[in-house]
Amino acid sequence: MNNVIEHITIEQNSEQIENTPFPIKVFPEVVQKYIVDCSKNLNLVADFMGVGMLSEASTFTGNSFVLKIKEDWIERGLLWLCIVGHSGVRKTPSLNNILEPLFRADKMIYENDMERKKSMESQLEKTDTTVPVRQLKVTDSTIEALIGILQDNPNGVLYFKDEL
Repeated sequence: MNNVIEHITIEQNSEQIENTPFPIKVFPEVVQKYIVDCSKNLNLVADFMGVGMLSEASTFTGNSFVLKIKEDWIERGLLWLCIVGHSGVRKTPSLNNILEPLFRADKMIYENDMERKKSMESQLEKTDTTVPVRQLKVTDSTIEALIGILQDNPNGVLYFKDEL
């Protein structure tokens, strides 16, 4: 089964909507090869993995860089992404596979910060300060909690929801 969508035409309200595949050629060759191999060997969807890779790159870059479009116009590498597909089309496995490095890094950073926070507890009680806990991703949060998370993570975080 080939998970690279070549070309689909969808009829909606008597109009034709064309859907072209995700252009994985925008990625370095090693990433392209990984996506194609996973698509062929693990039955994952290249389009979904491509979107996930953009999300991962955006998360790791975050607010650390800006692109100067014009003298008075800058943009950050922040993306708002969503994939939509019917149940069973391998959205979750495709995203989880490509985002695994980010998930591992997030876990390592969190565990290190919690260990550091625990070792500093006695000092923190005396000064009434807190140690920020860094994160790369958030999976479930209220808007109020997200404000605090973003204060501790000025570079930004990935807000990852498996179901919208």
